[in-house]
Order: sequence, then C-alpha cells, then structure tokens
Amino acid sequence: MKNSKFFIFLSSIFLIGGIFFSHTSLGSEADSEVRPKMALSLYHWNIQYVSGDANTEDAIVREAFIPTMKLYSNHPSWHGTFELQGYMIEVLEKRFPEALVMLKQLVKAKQIELISNHYSDQFVLAYPAHDQVKSLEINNKIFRKHQLDLAPIVFMQEDQFGVGIAEFMKKQGYKQAVIMSGWNQFSNLPDAPYFQFHGLDILIGSNPKGPYWVFKGDAELAVTGKANNPYFAYLGINSLFKTSTKSIQELSNEMLNYEKQGIKIVTISEYFSTVKRQNLKPAVAADILDKMRGNFTNNVWLWMGDNRNIFAEDDIKVRSINYESRNWLLAAETAFNKLLKKTSKSYSKKLHELSNFEELWKLQLKAEVSDATGLGLPFPIEVKTSLQQSEEVIRISKEILTEILLSEGKSSIQIDTKSKHISFDLEEKYFEGGLRNHLPLGKKNEFKYKLVQGQRGIIKQWQNQDNEGPLPVIFTGSGNHLSQWSQLDNNFWKLQIFWYPTIPQSLSINFQKNGIVFPFYHDIVEYSPALLEDQIKEYPLSMFTFEKIYLPLSNGLIGIGNQFYIIKENISNHVAVKLEKNVKTVTFETRNPPMKKNIWSFYVFRGDKEEALKWAQRINTHPRVKFSLQE
Repeated sequence: MKNSKFFIFLSSIFLIGGIFFSHTSLGSEADSEVRPKMALSLYHWNIQYVSGDANTEDAIVREAFIPTMKLYSNHPSWHGTFELQGYMIEVLEKRFPEALVMLKQLVKAKQIELISNHYSDQFVLAYPAHDQVKSLEINNKIFRKHQLDLAPIVFMQEDQFGVGIAEFMKKQGYKQAVIMSGWNQFSNLPDAPYFQFHGLDILIGSNPKGPYWVFKGDAELAVTGKANNPYFAYLGINSLFKTSTKSIQELSNEMLNYEKQGIKIVTISEYFSTVKRQNLKPAVAADILDKMRGNFTNNVWLWMGDNRNIFAEDDIKVRSINYESRNWLLAAETAFNKLLKKTSKSYSKKLHELSNFEELWKLQLKAEVSDATGLGLPFPIEVKTSLQQSEEVIRISKEILTEILLSEGKSSIQIDTKSKHISFDLEEKYFEGGLRNHLPLGKKNEFKYKLVQGQRGIIKQWQNQDNEGPLPVIFTGSGNHLSQWSQLDNNFWKLQIFWYPTIPQSLSINFQKNGIVFPFYHDIVEYSPALLEDQIKEYPLSMFTFEKIYLPLSNGLIGIGNQFYIIKENISNHVAVKLEKNVKTVTFETRNPPMKKNIWSFYVFRGDKEEALKWAQRINTHPRVKFSLQE
C-alpha cells in the first residue's frame, strides 16, 4: 500500500512539473505574415519550488539558473525576460555571488530584463493590499541595492491576475502585464497583438496575432528537461534534476531557427515598444474576476480548500493562520509606530531589537507562499515551514506588545489597525473582530434539526427556532457538526459551525467534500477584488463563460442579494467560495479535509453595501485587536 501511494504521489509530481512549461513552434509562412516578427521568453524562476528547503534552492541555481544565463551570455543577440523574487536575489547574494555578478552583467547589457512583483512567491489574491505594499517596498529595496533595474511588467506566481491586481499595480507605476492561462474561464478573446485592461497593456498566452514564444513557464525546466523538475532534488534523487545538454541544444536550435526566419529574439518590453511603434492596434479585454491558473485548478480552490496530498495538506489551517499572523504583525507595527511618534519616552533595548519589522514582514510574506497549499501536492516541509513562520510572527508580535505594555506600566492594549487609535486598560464596548475570542457571542439560540438525504452521504439541515437566524444554511458532507447563531445587532449576526469529518483523508479521486451553503438571491457577483478590498464591484454572472468559479475573498465579503452580505472570518476559515450559474446558492467548501475539530465563523449583515464593507475591513483586513499581559 505504501508503495502504491508513493507511485501515485510521484506520478502526480511528474504531471504537475510539466503543467507550466512550453516551447512554441514556428508556424506556417502565412502565419508569419500576420504576426510581429518577434519571439519572446518568460522564464518564471521560483526559488521556493519546494518552500523551506535550501537544498532545492541551491539545485535550482546550480542546475538551471546559471546554465540558462550562460546560454544567453554566449549569444549576445538573444534577449530574454526573467521573472524572479527578491528572496531569490538574497539567496544569490548569500550563496551564489558569482551568479549574481553574471545576472548584473546581462541586465546591464540589456540582454536580460527582469520582472519582479513580490518578495516571496506569495498567494497575493488571498491577502489584503497592505501585504502587497510591504512586499513591493521590500522587493524594490533589494533590487535597488544591487542596481538591478526592473521592467514595469506584472507577472505573478501561478498566473494570478484580476481587476484589483491591474488597478493596484498601475498605481504602483506598472505599465504592462503578461497572462499565460485561465482567461478563457471568463471570456473568449479576439486575435490581437496585445490587449488593454484597466490601464495596462497585456499579453495573454499564445495568440495567432501575438508574438512567438521561445519559452514560457517554469524556468527551472528550460535547460533540465520537462519531466526533470526540482522536486527530485528535494527527494534526494539529484540525478533526475540536472543540467541537460540535450535541452540546452533544443532551446538553442529553436532560437537559431527563429533568427534564420528573420524573427528577432527580444524581451517583452522590446516587443511592446515595437508593436506600438508599428502602430499595431490592441483589443480591449473584458473584465475578469480574480484568477489563478485555469480550469484544472478550479481557479483558486486548489490553494484554498482542495486538499490533494493526504500526507500533509491542510489548506484552510495554513491560509487562516497566515491571515492571523499578518493581523498580529499589523497590530504590533501599528502600536509601535504610533507610540514612538507621540512620545519621547525611552523604550527598552529588547523592544527595539524585536521591532525589526522589515524582517518580520519578510517572514510573513514567505509564510504566504502559494506552494504551502499547492500546486497540487505540497510537501510536508512546505506546509510545516509556512505554519512555523506564521507562528513565529505571532510570537514576536505578542512579545512586542508585551514590551510596550511593560514600558507603559499597563496591563492591556487595544489597537485599531484602521484608524491607528490606541488605548490602554479600557473596557471599550466596541466590536473587536479579527482575532479569536475577542468578540462577545451575544445571545445563544437553540436549534431544531432534521436529517436530509444528500447526493453524497448525509446532509444535516438545521432551522433555528422563531426565525432568529436570518438565513437558511446547510452543512454538506459527512461528519458531526453543530451550529450556533448569535445576534450582535438588529441587522448583524454571527454563525459558528463546529464540525468534525468522520471519513479519513483519501487518495481516491472522489474525495469527500464538506461545506457551508448559503442562499444566493440574485444573479450578479458582488465582491471586493483582491487588492481592492476597499471597494465592492458588481458583475452579471451571465457575462462570464464559466459554469462555476471559486473566489478567494481577501476581505471575506460576498453579497448574496436582498441586501444580505456574508463575511467569512479569514483567521478561522480562509476558504474559497463557490458560485455556480443557475444554482441559487454560494458554498464555502473544502475537499478531503483532515480528521480534526473545525470551527468556522461567518458574519451576516443586512443593509447598505458600504456599511457591509466597513464590517469586512473591521473583521478581516484592519481589525481592532485587544492584547493583555495574561495572554
């Protein structure tokens, strides 16, 4: 049995390793007449291929990064685009200084251009804009330190994109974007040399009127071979992740063949400059929702609820504690900055030593790495590393708050991370959402239950007595569960679901699903796109090609119609929500969950959408946090 599980595991790794990798053939002569005579590359370097494992990091640099740079160095007429993280530059600086020198030479010669949108290969869609602001600040500082110029191009880990990312990054000075896959979940695009989207010029995958591609995808595979990915370095099978002379020759031959046909090997920036100079017209791309990869990943669900590795994966635990740790860090940083500005009081040496917020944010951003919950099969070390990093951020943040209280001679502190208001030793009666155990439960209601035979297993449906709960809700899947509604105000409620799956995690393709189902009263998507959590946007479901979609809800908010808004508590259950066309429900769903106790919390607000948005910010993105020395 162990051998068969391991075979399935390795087979999955082979498949996943080749998902994001492609060369593009030259095409016909007729085709070349209508396409710009340029061939591009996008080498997506992910030093966190197995996050937390330094041996894999070293193997990537040694077996793939350095040989790829040497290939270009030997052919000065070939230009290319590298995408990488600030963390990778730090790895090069510490352990491969000669590789960093080579990279600087190629960038200075304008042979290689660099794209970098985040310090770590983060799951940007899942967390508030503040985290991405910090990521860009830290990242840009690293590249400036090494005099490495960055192109103003957006390309994010796992092809993350959306209206929010486009608008946010445009405000940060970015001008273009590259999207490899997944757009067809939302709309079918016309043929065009490039597109325009919310102020950005964008390339979208392969297009009959777009550029040729020398290479696009996981750069680690370009000179090692499609199946020989860095997972083998982590597994100790180093012979299966090595520089391949054959792969280098194939890549070289492809570029030589392009040159023979008069097709220039250029960077992405050079492509945009040329098509604009040639007055080639873009098409306008219609709006999309937050996207990540494509249909085979169920958009974001693969990283936010779809557990495929029974040996380690626990998406909701990882994403929830990541959210909790960023909230504690935000609270500690807010308190420290506010108090130092308003007083000349001398604080302890220990407090100043602890308060290295740049390093703490680096740790937090590493914890937010996408690979801790995917793609496909996160290794145990990736899950463990993310959890440990978040736990360390929480520990140090609480130490900072402790030192502040000791310095002030106080026993408790309350921090409003939105307004920056701070108070000591006060029993302020305000709503303190965002961190566990700080929200009064209010009145507890009793429930009557009835069993309903579902499509898979037994579904337990509950109805509250005297209609004190505002909405009918269904728990799906097998397992024991209990629900509790609490009314917090006339138009504001909290729902807690206590549940425990009774089926062990399985390798079966028919994984069990557990979820919380709410009614859906209208036919529009009403939510805050990632990095735009201070806005609510509305889109008719009918404008999209998908039949179902999973969305991350970085601020937890989704409108369901009749002036109802659901806000999931992201520190408890940061799980994707599923919307389906022609199905009048929204479902917060996980597949193949570990057998353990779960407590999921949701808030239901009825009223104005701007007020709902304020609650979502209060609960999730900018909570009010209370901390006392007893904690």
